[in-house]
Amino acid sequence: MLRLTVLASGPASSLILAEGRLVGEWADLLEGEYRRTRDAAGKVMLDIGAVTDVDTRGLLVLRRLQQEAVVLRGLSPLMLALLSEETAQ
Repeated sequence: MLRLTVLASGPASSLILAEGRLVGEWADLLEGEYRRTRDAAGKVMLDIGAVTDVDTRGLLVLRRLQQEAVVLRGLSPLMLALLSEETAQ
C-alpha cells in the first residue's frame, strides 16, 4: 500500500509525501498524482523518505519524474544508488 499526501508548500509549488510501498500499481498511482498536482500547482517536490519498498516499476516511475525535473527529497543512499544505476542503463 502507498499513502500519498499532497501539501501546499507555496503559491506555485506543492509537496507530495509518499509513505509505504512504491511497487506495481502503486507506482502508477504516484505518477498520476504527480501529474495532477503538477498541472494544478506547477513545481512539485516529492518526498520519498518514508517509502519502505520499491520495485522495478517504482524505479522507472521515479526515473521518469526525475527527467521531468521533479525535486526528490528524502532519498536514502540506497535509493540514490538505485536511481543512478537505473539512469545509467
